[in-house]
Amino acid sequence: MRLEFTAEVDHEITGELGWKDSRVAWHSPYGPLQGGTGLAHDSLEHFSLATTSDEIEAHAAMYWGRYRGGYMNAYGRGLTLEDFGAEWTGLFQAIASGHDLDIPKRTRKLDDEIEEDISEIMAQGTKYIREENRDVTWQDWKATLEIIRQNFRGWFRTGFRKAEAKFRRMGITPHQMCYLFERLGKRFEQEKCQFEGQKIVLVLNKAGFTLRELEMG
Repeated sequence: MRLEFTAEVDHEITGELGWKDSRVAWHSPYGPLQGGTGLAHDSLEHFSLATTSDEIEAHAAMYWGRYRGGYMNAYGRGLTLEDFGAEWTGLFQAIASGHDLDIPKRTRKLDDEIEEDISEIMAQGTKYIREENRDVTWQDWKATLEIIRQNFRGWFRTGFRKAEAKFRRMGITPHQMCYLFERLGKRFEQEKCQFEGQKIVLVLNKAGFTLRELEMG
């Protein structure tokens, strides 16, 4: 797998240089990033970066690898189902900003334990959105929440199966995925943007990864 990143200014949020994935579509809610964890997430757990449903599929890839593999961050904290629910705030903001969430195709159920975890994520996500909007007089937030609730499970199932197939082809287990994620995040932290238009390329395969700057020509 080969991914290319370009240094661009994040005009909407930070106003600073960050790395923008070449897969980001012009109409998508994704912008340039600076943090190593976010860049590792986009590189390993995103299948594409164009629509709101891509984020739900990426949540499922996080669940397949980092959650089931026992990932711990630098502070010794692992992912919880409540953390997945908290991610609904980003989904909500994207839809409220005018980005559609498409209806997924019909999907087969996953294992009962996974389906129960999806239900818990949905319950946690619903709680977060309701708490954040309880004093809001704009009533359309309830319709936005319902769009997520109706489509989340289908996109999550799709993302889980995509992650399972992708990493099986690469011979990577959830535990190995955690280790790879940690290494890649630290490597991205070292790769600071120097100037707008600067490019770096990530090559990922069974043997590991390389991250290098592209020659400007």
